[in-house]
Amino acid sequence: IASADAPVAGAGEQRAYWVTSDILAWPTSLLPQGVTRAQVLDGSAKLSYELVTAPEGGAGLADGAVTGASTSALTVAGDLPAEVTTAHPNLNGYIALKASLDEAGAREALTGQIAVVQKSSESVNAFTGVQIAPVLDSLYAAKATQASYGVGWNAAGNPTFALWAPTAKNVTLLSWNTSTPRGSDADVQSDALRTAAQRGEDGRWSVDNAAGEIHEGAQYLWEVSVYVPETGKVETNLVTDPYSVALTVDSTRSVAINMDNPAIAPSVWTDSKAPVIEDDAQRSIYELHVRDFSAADASVPEDMRGTYMAFTQFQSNGMRHLAELSRAGMNTVHLLPTFDIATIPEKRADQKTPAIPEGAGPASEEQQAAVAAVADQDAYNWGYDPLHWMAPEGSYATAANQNGGARVHEFRSMVGGLHSIGMQVVLDQVYNHTPSAGQSAHSVLDRVVPGYYQRLNATGGVETSTCCSNVATENAMS
Repeated sequence: IASADAPVAGAGEQRAYWVTSDILAWPTSLLPQGVTRAQVLDGSAKLSYELVTAPEGGAGLADGAVTGASTSALTVAGDLPAEVTTAHPNLNGYIALKASLDEAGAREALTGQIAVVQKSSESVNAFTGVQIAPVLDSLYAAKATQASYGVGWNAAGNPTFALWAPTAKNVTLLSWNTSTPRGSDADVQSDALRTAAQRGEDGRWSVDNAAGEIHEGAQYLWEVSVYVPETGKVETNLVTDPYSVALTVDSTRSVAINMDNPAIAPSVWTDSKAPVIEDDAQRSIYELHVRDFSAADASVPEDMRGTYMAFTQFQSNGMRHLAELSRAGMNTVHLLPTFDIATIPEKRADQKTPAIPEGAGPASEEQQAAVAAVADQDAYNWGYDPLHWMAPEGSYATAANQNGGARVHEFRSMVGGLHSIGMQVVLDQVYNHTPSAGQSAHSVLDRVVPGYYQRLNATGGVETSTCCSNVATENAMS
């Protein structure tokens, strides 16, 4: 919120909440000093409220008046509805403000900047942004949670595409056809085919590809025109698909592969079924990291070390060890994160190796310093920084098979290899945080529906109790 005046309470924050199409929640922390909640409810506080809407952003204050936006009166309506405070107990004690909007008007307003202004004798004493997750759930969740997203397939066998972006003004699919249905090419360098997505009542934007111009194996990105509170204006964000099942190297593009295509179904995966464990009390678990398992194992071909394919080398030291454990009663391998992560450079040429000084003794700190110097650029990471949850990490694929379906084929080969020696496979999934938020390059969800997928605190800041940007798992679409 721009202001040419001295800062007022709530400026630069999002301290109000929009909870249903016609109800907003106002915090008592923004009441003028000495004014009580009871006085607001009985009218003796003589405060008035207005909803501020600016379709392209740019709302502000100048000389005590709202500029760059439209305003409409909000009326004090007492307590929030019980169903709202039950779903959002953090809003207990907030004041209900009623807007003269129907659902269509609310949907339209939510595609632009929204704020609430508090006045006393026509003087503005609070002006704050609005958190929108509750109202998005109220308006869209019932239908949106029943829909499918990402890549689908029509009757002709061509890919279809869908993205949930209820606050977007416009969404376009950019696509590049590749040489094979496996989509295992590097980034195609031609101009993209641009296809306008169609908006549905559930906030879903879709491309039906009825003409079949986009082929199986195509690379694609979403172009989302959306208001971003962080920048205060409408941005055009070019993002990968949050529902990606395949990607190009370094996650630059999503790839539309058909997971039922036999070309990405290795025989070791199709023919080796997971063992049945009748009772979890019988489960014994071996936890391992994909790269660490074979990175230094000389019994694995060099190009397969540290990759999914090491698990297909049944005479290697590592697989012989796991097979021996299986015969002794071990029955489950728990893989540390194997989904696409943000922190490992996937191109081998971009990965750095620590330069350990010669002569560094066992008590030296030089080894640790050398490792720390390249920690963000080497090939090692625990993997707890999810970028795309449903696509395999590319740095664990062999160098020639990091793109699209080739990566998926190798991931499945790993799973099949473990099944074949009598091990169930458990994947470590991390749904409670993302590596970043806002307009960051490693932010995906928050550039599609700003302010929805990340858990926000009472002033609109992103919570980071998990270590990173928390995912708002309390929201229906998170």
